[in-house]
Amino acid sequence: LSDMLNFARCAALLLLAHAGRASRTGRRVDGSALGISASLTRRALVGSAVLLPAASALALVQYAPARYSLVPQGNLLEKQRRLAEVERDILRKPEDLYLLGERAQLEYDIVRLQDNAAGVQRLRGCAASGGAYAASLSLRVPDLQAAKTFWLEGLKLSELRSGRVGPDRAESVVLGFGREGLAEDDGGKFSIELIQATASSPAPVPLPPDSAPVAGALLYVQMRVPNVRITGLIKAGGEIESAYGYVEVISPGGLGVRVITSARRDPFEFVAVRVPDVEAAASFYERAFKMKRVVTPPMRTARDGGLLGTGLFGSEYEVLGPEGMLAPSPVYGSVLMVPGCCPQADAFGILLVPPEAKGLPPGVGPAQSDPFAISVLCADAKAARAAAGADTQGRARDPAGVGVEIGELKL
Repeated sequence: LSDMLNFARCAALLLLAHAGRASRTGRRVDGSALGISASLTRRALVGSAVLLPAASALALVQYAPARYSLVPQGNLLEKQRRLAEVERDILRKPEDLYLLGERAQLEYDIVRLQDNAAGVQRLRGCAASGGAYAASLSLRVPDLQAAKTFWLEGLKLSELRSGRVGPDRAESVVLGFGREGLAEDDGGKFSIELIQATASSPAPVPLPPDSAPVAGALLYVQMRVPNVRITGLIKAGGEIESAYGYVEVISPGGLGVRVITSARRDPFEFVAVRVPDVEAAASFYERAFKMKRVVTPPMRTARDGGLLGTGLFGSEYEVLGPEGMLAPSPVYGSVLMVPGCCPQADAFGILLVPPEAKGLPPGVGPAQSDPFAISVLCADAKAARAAAGADTQGRARDPAGVGVEIGELKL
């Protein structure tokens, strides 16, 4: 399916190039010369052509070294200046495929960066009003290079920084889809810090599929990206568990990753954690960080016409809306904790999963020391640390025993 989408998008980009002299105000162009039966507006062409995720797709249209991105990074002003330059060049070379493709990408990037900048402003307002948001996940891994390869090559994250952390001076790398700060157009992104496990700080243990629920287990991370290549995930070291409607893959080290093909300001959507008492855990995040609850709907009692089947993780698939897009059903009985003062789509969430929830990845279980921790940023870190019962270093534990590191957000 991914390769088919790639081909379709490349074909659309070729059509875009052939329509170089078309009006940018909505004039329709004919795609029959390329075997595309429907006429498309130029705006529709841009929307379908720019989502080019891999060099193998670009090879079909033989473009030179322009970088095509799914999650744009950079500065809005710089993108707009470059677009003006490209527009001038196109007036001189209206049939230049490279310039037409670059213009399509820049137009896409600018729209996405404008949306991201608006989301960042909402996050700033949220924090300024006393709220907080989950900013990163740190995770000990048995093989740092293998884990890094999976996230960089398989899921196309960027390396933000690297160094050594902790008393054991373990090697670490921080990855994300953009900058983390709230001062940049491409900022406000969640990050994942991978830390090499050591004898004194081991990695969490991958739990057997048939094991009993373990309180404090990190089950999976859910992401939404415009496109994902299953072959790329496998090549990068992932073990595919299911790929019907969305992809469920086990990353090196045992952490499950659920990838849904749809656009989101920040592709990282939430982390799922098994808790013994959902009410107690939700109250902790409400009290300490002023987060709000997004409660799952009640479980269905009958398999009606919208329910299609069960995945390898045991999760049910449902048809959502007239488009017939497949997506995982809610984790019944769970509660998603998100910032209380901005839309759910703007920030990363923490899914609190009850012991009785079925059909989920077994996840990775706690080790002797803290194998993973969620970082939460807030403008009033002192008050949040007091409410969470944190130590002098700003470290606390939620009722399930999950480590929470509370940092101060500089506005």
